[in-house]
Amino acid sequence: MSSLSPEMVTSVVIQVLRTLLPRDHVPRLSDRLIDDLELPSDDGTVLLLDVQRKLKLCLSDDAVQSVFTVQDLIDALWQTAQTKR
Repeated sequence: MSSLSPEMVTSVVIQVLRTLLPRDHVPRLSDRLIDDLELPSDDGTVLLLDVQRKLKLCLSDDAVQSVFTVQDLIDALWQTAQTKR
């Protein structure tokens, strides 16, 4: 994705999250992936893999370790996209 923007990263993360959550749940940027959204580790892995695949990015292990909230994931992906340029 050559025209990657922060809005696109956010959209993809929310889109993938919505496939993993109950239909009536709308994830917020401040939601913690494990504590608030109660994502099982398998779903967390699916989230990371799907988002990286859709955005054609690869988060470092250090970046993944720093992800606790939806916003953290978006920030880590955006930072990775910026360093990829």
